[in-house]
Amino acid sequence: MKRLLTIGLLAACCLFAGCDKEENGEDLIWDFVPFSVGFYVQDAATGADLLDPASPSNILGQPIAVTYAGNRYELDPSQATDFYQHKSVLTRALPTMPLDLRLHHSYSLKEENGEMKKVYQNYRLDFGEFTPCSDWHNQEFTIDWGDGSSNTVRFDCYIVWKSNTDPNVLHPIWFDGKQQTEWTMTLLK
Repeated sequence: MKRLLTIGLLAACCLFAGCDKEENGEDLIWDFVPFSVGFYVQDAATGADLLDPASPSNILGQPIAVTYAGNRYELDPSQATDFYQHKSVLTRALPTMPLDLRLHHSYSLKEENGEMKKVYQNYRLDFGEFTPCSDWHNQEFTIDWGDGSSNTVRFDCYIVWKSNTDPNVLHPIWFDGKQQTEWTMTLLK
């Protein structure tokens, strides 16, 4: 029974993770990587990671929150999770996580004596996730850093189909009115 339930849940995730597009009478499911807006926050003078709980100058005691679409998403630093930094993203029916403000401890993998070891790097604050399948246009949120300062992020995340077999994901993003090249940015405070 558990196996049947697990298979059913996996099948449901596959249906919700991709975008359907019909080609020559056949249904295709396209799989797209979900997006999150990411922030690395460093001390402008020392370069210290201000999101690292072990850093004496961290800002995690401040009430950091995002306001988006009339909802407030508050950061809970005690819920930090590991986030694997890898060079390529493999997709296969990735379900989109519910919108939330998350703290991640990023790491990469390094082989040492025939074993793969985690090499911890730094902390990143993410707000998301957004799938291009949901056709996001002119979205905007404000991040309040809990110290009286705030920033505004505006973005689009959608698909333009060049043909039934050629999707183009568009995802421009602006930080305080300046267009960015990446959805992850480093802030100096």
